[in-house]
Amino acid sequence: MNLLAYLALLTSTAGWVLISLTTINLLSGHFDDRTCLTDCVQTYFYYGLAAGLGGLLLSIVALFRSEGRVISLFSLMFVLPLCAIYATLFLVGTQGALL
Repeated sequence: MNLLAYLALLTSTAGWVLISLTTINLLSGHFDDRTCLTDCVQTYFYYGLAAGLGGLLLSIVALFRSEGRVISLFSLMFVLPLCAIYATLFLVGTQGALL
């Protein structure tokens, strides 16, 4: 049993939940009507980013172990789209700040 791969899946799932909460809060209407304002959304974003990067690191380490390659590969494929979403959000956010 590859414990690192299962931990990577759990961490990646937490990252997916947090990016979903971020998206829901950003699209929930006018800024003044939201219950979760800037600090709350930033907290969701940064914790989700940490969970995504942690899941990516754990799944890469688990992939290079000899046991459980299938679940390790699945955990890597599960976290890569999450990291791509965060990379896109980061690039769009910094590009808008530079203009």
